[in-house]
Amino acid sequence: MVPAHLLAMEQQKRYINRCEGIEFNEAEERNATIRKWQEEWKNSDKGKWTVRLIPDIKHWLLRKYGNCDFHLTQMLTGHGCFGQYLTKYKKRQSPECVDCGSAEDNAEHT
Repeated sequence: MVPAHLLAMEQQKRYINRCEGIEFNEAEERNATIRKWQEEWKNSDKGKWTVRLIPDIKHWLLRKYGNCDFHLTQMLTGHGCFGQYLTKYKKRQSPECVDCGSAEDNAEHT
């Protein structure tokens, strides 16, 4: 889903063009919005794990397979039933992996 602030900018441009009688090319403008999103995605200090997993936003958006469910969301964000995350929030005593005994269970390990 395209971030709300980028959709708002796209809608604003659509409105201005309509008021001025200028043709608005939906596909061209959506591509421009996705390019802006990609630039923000690449340059953000946050979500580096997710950027590492999904380096190309357009490719991800146009994929013909897979749904975002509970488990995929945990993997993409690194927030979920991982020892490291659960230990951080004092839900578990140790960040160890309960399956293999590795010292740290996180999204990358899983």
